[in-house]
Amino acid sequence: MDKPQILRLNEADNVVIAIAELREGTPVEGSVRASRRIPRGHKIASRAIPSGQPIRKFGQIIGFASTDIAPGDWVHEQNVSMGGDFERDYAFSSEAGARKACAKARFRRISKGSAAPTAA
Repeated sequence: MDKPQILRLNEADNVVIAIAELREGTPVEGSVRASRRIPRGHKIASRAIPSGQPIRKFGQIIGFASTDIAPGDWVHEQNVSMGGDFERDYAFSSEAGARKACAKARFRRISKGSAAPTAA
């Protein structure tokens, strides 16, 4: 099985995160492919984001598209702005809720009550 190369943080997001450097043409999600080299840890559009529309990561607005962003494009300072006329609410964790764990981890004791993951 191939190692995952992207991470989706929230179903409402229109970007995913590259967890490894992606080369041009690398499959991202569904039929979306990286349109260029994407550095590890950077954002990739998982669907079209028209100019002026919100960019969502963690289910939150993190900026606005300063130009049309195509699926597979690198989402970075060249196409993101903090513009947009919207009301900002800085309430900490106002939408936090219980989340289902992605995967169960096994732990083993290593010393003085601390735990470390074990091999599956």
